[in-house]
Amino acid sequence: TDIKQRLLRASMELIRKDREGEHVEKYLVENVRKSFVELSPNEADALELYRQEYEKAYYENLASFYLCRTADFLQNHGILSYIAYADKKLIEEVDRASKYLEHGNAETETSLLQKCLDVLYNNYEEQILAECIGLIKLNDIEKLQMIYRLAHRTPNGSKVIKET
Repeated sequence: TDIKQRLLRASMELIRKDREGEHVEKYLVENVRKSFVELSPNEADALELYRQEYEKAYYENLASFYLCRTADFLQNHGILSYIAYADKKLIEEVDRASKYLEHGNAETETSLLQKCLDVLYNNYEEQILAECIGLIKLNDIEKLQMIYRLAHRTPNGSKVIKET
């Protein structure tokens, strides 16, 4: 319905502002999220409406927010700074999800990590991993830890790191 779409757009706009560092009234987004759960017409699956509408919009918003920003950041700051940026943003998104996504759902947590890694890491994996040898030579443990935190969450991450 029109009201549902307006509430969804407004809450996604607030989340975008939160990602940009602006102060937002988090309870407004939380209330919209809760309404998608509580008003679900499917009693057997109370999260159906939430997943189909709210969670889907959340992930689309996340991807569109970072797609341009990651490429711009990489171009303007280089891959070494990007590694720290991606690590920081992944931590922020996990924290943000604890406020704006439904809790206690392993499927949601897995989906969130996958969406974040798709946009923050997977698109740049080759460039990131190419830096490992240089970072080892420089003994830059901090950046190597950041790469590990990103890579080990991917399906072949540990294997890829060992091979690098």
